[in-house]
Amino acid sequence: MKEERRQEYESYLLKNLIVDQDEFLEQYNPWQTERANNLINKFLKITSSIDSKQSKDNKITYNENDFSWLEIEEDYENAYLSKKPKMTFYKNIHFGIPNHFHGDISKATIFQCLANPNIALEDKKNSPKDLGEFYEKFKSEHVEDVSSDLSNFKDSNSIKNHLFDLNNSILSKEFNNLIKKDKDERINLINSQNNLANGHYYLARYYYPMLIKKAPKTNTFNQFRKAYLNSEKLNTLQDVKEKIDRIKLCNLEVFPFRSQNPQLYSKSEATPLIGKELISYNNKTTLFSPRIILRRIALSIKHNEENKYKNNFEPDIPIFIFRRYEYVWKDLIRRTLKESYDIQNEELIDEILIYLEDNYFYYLKDKYTKSRSGGALLINNINYKAKNIPLRKEKRALEEQQEFDEHYLKLKKDHKTLIFEEDND
Repeated sequence: MKEERRQEYESYLLKNLIVDQDEFLEQYNPWQTERANNLINKFLKITSSIDSKQSKDNKITYNENDFSWLEIEEDYENAYLSKKPKMTFYKNIHFGIPNHFHGDISKATIFQCLANPNIALEDKKNSPKDLGEFYEKFKSEHVEDVSSDLSNFKDSNSIKNHLFDLNNSILSKEFNNLIKKDKDERINLINSQNNLANGHYYLARYYYPMLIKKAPKTNTFNQFRKAYLNSEKLNTLQDVKEKIDRIKLCNLEVFPFRSQNPQLYSKSEATPLIGKELISYNNKTTLFSPRIILRRIALSIKHNEENKYKNNFEPDIPIFIFRRYEYVWKDLIRRTLKESYDIQNEELIDEILIYLEDNYFYYLKDKYTKSRSGGALLINNINYKAKNIPLRKEKRALEEQQEFDEHYLKLKKDHKTLIFEEDND
């Protein structure tokens, strides 16, 4: 890529950069609006009345039609909730508390860009019949999920911290939660990946490979387990916690509503899908995560340009690891470039996307994965930028694999995620 073309692409991103984080969030965060405050207060009033009714006669009479998290957007409310008959969505989408991002959106250097926050409850349109029944079932069957227990959400701040958290990554939260437990319970959890996933899902399923130096083809979790147990033995868990707290990690959801299968993609344009239809709107909720991505890249461009001649300069280069990039994220980023950056030339947008893909983007499995891909940051699960070659050893020559192994290890060193490096030497 010629230097003048790169500068042109970067100039578009810098032109509309809102440096101040509070100003950016005030303008674009759907969960910091008057509508959001009203919706959260409505949720609190309903759930407090549920607690009251349960304590009196154990009967819950709240009707499903009186609440939905889709009310966050006026166009959703007008299109789906105000119609008679009301359009039916999965109850998980209506009732489960959404989750949009966790982490420092201005300083994080690793962004895991997922599809939507999962939920253990099966997606059903006709049950649970109301909000009270939903949380009664959710808590009884999945107590390990903090969002299943209404006692964790007694005020607006506790709900907003679940919707979005600027100060703590999911990894940091889960590891801190783990080490607060008794030692016997910690060891019991760490000895089984499935056990650890109950209450520490992101640590157990996604992020543990980042924390260890080597990434063998098999038994990666076993290597992490041994490194962790060694820290238990050496009594260094507090040091590990502090290092994990310093990892600049942020996870983003493209679709913040809870669902096992939000139906964000289909082969046929004629196939009606719940999630696909919802993300077709250019509203704050839909475009929020792409706006976070483009702003973070612009911040890094600005920082690198202003500091490149300083002594001991370290470039700021965030990476974004996508699930379902080609079929979900790419279109939303394209629409954001049109909506927020006023770029209407399709050819120019294509060129900017290629620039972003070449310099910042990685993919879970590959760019074109249609089905639900695993989110683990394993070397055989991440695609290296625009090359679109999955990092799978059986599909590459030895010398090519060595290049990818070295690149993956360098990523972990550059982003300071090798918490257990010494334990694996």
